[in-house]
Amino acid sequence: MTKLALALTLLAAVIATAPSPAPAADETITVLVRFHLTPGREEELKTRLVRLRDFVNTHAAGVTYTLYRSRTDPVVFLLHETFPSQAALEDQTRRSSRRSSGSTGRSPRAS
Repeated sequence: MTKLALALTLLAAVIATAPSPAPAADETITVLVRFHLTPGREEELKTRLVRLRDFVNTHAAGVTYTLYRSRTDPVVFLLHETFPSQAALEDQTRRSSRRSSGSTGRSPRAS
């Protein structure tokens, strides 16, 4: 796994596990991840985020990832993650942690 992919996975895990007020059991959880890249690496990140978005939207029931790119600053991306519950967020965090540690299982890189 490349350094960028590992950094993205760890960033998502840290953001997802940051302390916050406990939501109600049936409350939708939204996570926003903003990426500000070094110029010249935009297409690499876009490709990885599109794969991640497509994988999660296909395989994670009720979870939606939406990818945005700034119109005024092409090195800025925003990943908008929506989870149907706290349990779904925790499940996705566990799956991301297993993928970044090299555990077996399907990943966004699988074709």
